[in-house]
Amino acid sequence: MIDCLKGEDEIDEEHRNYETQPIFSMLCDSYQDMLSGLVGDGNETDETDCEPWVCDNLYTRCDGVWNCPNGQDEVNCPGSACQLHEHMCISPETLILTCIPLRKAGDGKVDCLGGTDERMHCRKTYSASIDKRYRCWNDTKCVSTATLCKFTSSSTDEHKCTSSEDQKFCSTEISDDDALYDRLSGICLPQWDSHRTLGEELVCNLTDEYESGVFVKRYPVYLRLRSPDNQSGEQSIKKSISHRLLHDENLEVQSRQFAISYRSVWFCNRGIVIRMSKSRQLRCLCPPSYYGHQCEYQSQRVSLTLQFQQEIQRIVSNVFRFIIMLIDGDNRIHSYEKIMYTVTGNCRDKFNINLLYANRPKNNSAMYNIHIDAYEAVTIQYRASWLLPIRFHFLPLNRLAADLVIPANPSRQCNVPCGNNGQCTLYETTETFFCRCSPGWRGKLCDVKVECDCSSDSVCVGNLNNRSICICPIGKFGPRCYINSPSCRLDSCMNDGLCIPDNERMSHFDYGCICNQFFTGFRCDIPATRIKISFTDIAVPSSVLIHLILAQKDAPPIRISNFQRVSYSQESVTIITTVPFNLLIIEISHIYYLVVAESIAILMKNVSIELSSLKRCLPIQDILNSTILHYRLLRRMKYYHLPCQNKQEMECFYDEQNFCQCTYERQANCFRFDHNKLSDCIGINRCQNGAQCLQDHPRCPTTSTCVCRECFYGNLWQFSTRGLGISIDAVLGYQIQPYIPFFNQPSVVKFSIFLTLVIFIIGSISGTLSIMTFREKASLDVGCGFYLLVEAINSPFIIIGLVLKMVHLLLSQMNVLTNPRLLLVNCFLIDTILNILLTTSSWLTGCVAAERMFTVIIGANVNKTATKTIAKWIIIGVLFVSCLNVVPDLFDRQLFHDEDEHRTWCVTIYSDSWKNFIVVMNFFHFVTPLFINLMSAVVIIFKTARMRSNVQRRRFHIQFRHQCREHKHLLISPLILLILSLPRLLISGCMKSERDSWLFMLSYFLSFVPPILTFPIFVMPSETYTKAFKNSIVRRRVAIQRILNFN
Repeated sequence: MIDCLKGEDEIDEEHRNYETQPIFSMLCDSYQDMLSGLVGDGNETDETDCEPWVCDNLYTRCDGVWNCPNGQDEVNCPGSACQLHEHMCISPETLILTCIPLRKAGDGKVDCLGGTDERMHCRKTYSASIDKRYRCWNDTKCVSTATLCKFTSSSTDEHKCTSSEDQKFCSTEISDDDALYDRLSGICLPQWDSHRTLGEELVCNLTDEYESGVFVKRYPVYLRLRSPDNQSGEQSIKKSISHRLLHDENLEVQSRQFAISYRSVWFCNRGIVIRMSKSRQLRCLCPPSYYGHQCEYQSQRVSLTLQFQQEIQRIVSNVFRFIIMLIDGDNRIHSYEKIMYTVTGNCRDKFNINLLYANRPKNNSAMYNIHIDAYEAVTIQYRASWLLPIRFHFLPLNRLAADLVIPANPSRQCNVPCGNNGQCTLYETTETFFCRCSPGWRGKLCDVKVECDCSSDSVCVGNLNNRSICICPIGKFGPRCYINSPSCRLDSCMNDGLCIPDNERMSHFDYGCICNQFFTGFRCDIPATRIKISFTDIAVPSSVLIHLILAQKDAPPIRISNFQRVSYSQESVTIITTVPFNLLIIEISHIYYLVVAESIAILMKNVSIELSSLKRCLPIQDILNSTILHYRLLRRMKYYHLPCQNKQEMECFYDEQNFCQCTYERQANCFRFDHNKLSDCIGINRCQNGAQCLQDHPRCPTTSTCVCRECFYGNLWQFSTRGLGISIDAVLGYQIQPYIPFFNQPSVVKFSIFLTLVIFIIGSISGTLSIMTFREKASLDVGCGFYLLVEAINSPFIIIGLVLKMVHLLLSQMNVLTNPRLLLVNCFLIDTILNILLTTSSWLTGCVAAERMFTVIIGANVNKTATKTIAKWIIIGVLFVSCLNVVPDLFDRQLFHDEDEHRTWCVTIYSDSWKNFIVVMNFFHFVTPLFINLMSAVVIIFKTARMRSNVQRRRFHIQFRHQCREHKHLLISPLILLILSLPRLLISGCMKSERDSWLFMLSYFLSFVPPILTFPIFVMPSETYTKAFKNSIVRRRVAIQRILNFN
């Protein structure tokens, strides 16, 4: 019933969003699929503004429907009785089937009976009546094809042509009364399919919506990659995959049939009636839900429907055993059912179970629940439990339904005491807990001993009617798991496939196979498709995103996205998939490349691809002019054939909603493509920092990956390379190859070790000379000397920390150092101490600059004793603040094992409450000392120049130059520190790829230059400290000579 003025309330779901998401194949096909006025303020529809459209295209060619006014999309088709560029035609004068040239079709003049050459007239005039497509001769009237050759006098003139030519051309013979009865229904109905002549078939096909004699609704074609006459390719592939699962020629079923009257069938109500062979009496086999002599009574029960799905992770368990139990408040089991569930075979299956109460009638005052346990079928390891409460205990029948997610890890444990025979475990669906009892025990606290006689390799989960309830491993069955299954043999599953016996839900074979990622097929004998992607004229990326597109006949294409990281040592990447695909699209940094486009889905092939810039797909903004780009999407898409026609080298392009391929005929072939498509990974996205979760199948996933964002790493992208506190682990860690000798490591790794040795040697010499200098009494005359003395002592410790850090990183990433405790100790100590020493060094140099600045400002009134006292307290404060700054690291630092790369990382995972605070503190400790150094240099020079210009009556700029030369040591030191600290700003941005490691590695080591150059920065430019150094050398030389003379 239409309630809206434009009828939009009656639009089906397929077309409801058509105005915002047009379907490419339904544009300009001479059928109006959307209501006018829904787009903008005008009458724009899918059939307006079609001038630039190519009506003879991949979706209209030889589909039996005239989509072009002259039907050029239906000429030269397979099976045509005419020559090239001709249409079949029934002559109105002779009623003989002939052919007419294409130029006479669609010219406004009717040349053929029924108007088969001028089909647009009836289609436009009677657009609301899809069957009125036969145009009467010398008339504008159109009649229904259902009345053609309908010999009956009951039809009114409205349904017949005036000249009755719609009856005269019929030539099918009538042989008997039954045939006459059929003939009264019209020649175009299904019963005449095999009797119609070629001419009759021609006029019957005037109804474009006609399929096998039944008027059907037009459904959109979402993606087609081949002509309709070659659509069997994919079907043959699907049949080749599934025929082993559907047929077994050796299976023979013998049955004995007895005649039972129709009345006797209902003797057993909902049960199955059988006849006893001797007494000939009827007996009933009742289902669990009914009982009685004739199954006339309903059982008090719980009717349960379950559906399972597994929480997706990198590697999932494929087979589970579920035990579903109806329990009362004392944890006594009333009834149970077992389910074998395979992730691939039973994905999204619904399991219907009836659980009966132990007593009839049940105890209405008792509390009942459904308790479900899950075990990994291969190892019989416990995974999880669920509790489904039965809320309406007074009802004789309770219906429950649940969709349960199998967690990636075993259920959480709790601390409630359960005695010596149980373990406190939390339910998945609620925050309540229960005591999971050891075999041979039951009860709320696992304090009731029961007999358990299950086999030693099974698990006993309870007792019912003095019989043990056993969970059998794969290959065993029976009530106590003592019987070996004969179904699985050594050669049942190939290529390390897992044989699952008696899995009737996968097929009617007595076994099934669970394959690894490299094989598929019933016996895992079909190798997976391998796609090797190499890079020619584009830089090797750090990661690629692969989109596999599989076209479907009557549904949107299946899109499966796969993320693959490209390590530093790789020049190519290999993708392994068991999913067939037609299109392969590679996405690198939001740039698309179309590398495979096949009409028949690819499966069981090895595909090698060279990715080059020629395969790049351009955005529509770079192709069409601004006028067309300002059109609404519906109108703009009608110009999409132009890019393919104007640019012969173009292979693909895309807009905000569609991805388009240029065919060999230089026509566009577009389908919907969501560029921001997110997969929630069954509602549980473990990816962090905004990373996108991808699963390997839209409905039945078995694995998942996280699509990285820039500046993050880790298999969940939980670690950041952004910030001033970046570690060398993120810069250099991925360059170090596990299990590879040092001399075979990449050059960046060997060069970093070389730099470490250089820094160690230079730092040791500089630190030793600096300590000698600043221990002199003359150097400690003011507080500045104390700062520099502590800095001189601090520098060797920084160098030692760097050496230990590099050695630890190298050995741990080469997997030479694997002891977890040693790795954890190094993780906490080395980085923490190194951060303290570096922060202290920055502040000490800032304090030196600050004291010099205040000395110049105050002038001769400086109290040297006070500066020394203040310096000692400030040094203590700097050490305290530096230690306080790393306290969050101590709580959030941990070891992480990367399963993809087989590495162990020392990482810091800050909580949300600490993250912003850490960023601010790191920025403060970095910028403030730099600012002090810069300001001190400027203030010292300007202040001194101003004072001298006032005294000596010289121009300020002349005095400024003179003071710069005279106090160059005061200016050089802070400027050098400022320049050497700038690389830390570079690495504070983020390292987008491990291929940027050279730049970031050099920047990291440059940040260690100021501590190791204390002597050149502070001693050599200063006359006072240079003199103190010389005195120190002289004094030590004299001391050495005395020792030598004494000996």
